Amino acid sequence: MGSAEGAAWPSLYAATSPHTRTGSFTGPAARNQTSGTPQPARLPTGTDDPAQGKRLWAASEQLTGIPFNP
Repeated sequence: MGSAEGAAWPSLYAATSPHTRTGSFTGPAARNQTSGTPQPARLPTGTDDPAQGKRLWAASEQLTGIPFNP
């Protein structure tokens, strides 16, 4: 695992880069998207599945004990 600063880099890049597009994914540029300079990247298979997203969100709420009520 890298530093907290390194882990935040892709999110900061995505939030501030004029090259970022809505619906795109930004991740590390190095092999297997595990390190390196942030750049537009392929979404991992299955990450756009709404049912999987609902299950992940529910598990996150359960594990943290914090419900999200918009």
